[in-house]
Amino acid sequence: MFVISSLSRSWLNVWGSNSSGKVGTFSSPSAITILCSTAVATIMFKKVQPTVKSVHRNPEIRNMDKHGTRVCLDSPAKRSDLHRPAGLYPCHHQGGNQYWMFSKNGEIRRDEACLDYSGQDVILYPCHGGKGNQYWQYDPNSKLLKHMSGEKCLAVNQQHSKLVMEYCDRNNDRQKWLLENYDARKLS
Repeated sequence: MFVISSLSRSWLNVWGSNSSGKVGTFSSPSAITILCSTAVATIMFKKVQPTVKSVHRNPEIRNMDKHGTRVCLDSPAKRSDLHRPAGLYPCHHQGGNQYWMFSKNGEIRRDEACLDYSGQDVILYPCHGGKGNQYWQYDPNSKLLKHMSGEKCLAVNQQHSKLVMEYCDRNNDRQKWLLENYDARKLS
């Protein structure tokens, strides 16, 4: 977030009061400042977020059950949303609260919030990088999202209204998830 806010401040400091619609040329000191800020931001982002890689281009996590509404993992990830159950919503392909990433550390995350399971509800919790309750494994063949501290897999309940954890069953469509364009090579 630091990188984005720094880049935003740089941009607004230069162009924020510009009501004429003219942005000048790249030879101006303002443009050079923005280009430098962008380059620094890119470098900093690579250093700050090295473990976060989107392993799918359409980063929704879609349940594959054929007997109900097609739902996706959908939760806001503001500070006030932490420590609450993660949600489901009909898939809309618009990103937003359905934009999730699978990290190198096996985290399912939105910004700084990760899916976390400690035996009760599947909740959003601040990402800590320590695996444990936030360690997941996706099998692209079976489509199961397995929680690695036990033998349970992520599923939707019968009503498709809530995330639940159940003992893994390859024949249970409520446990099957599609991570589009998943590529395990991007995790190494």
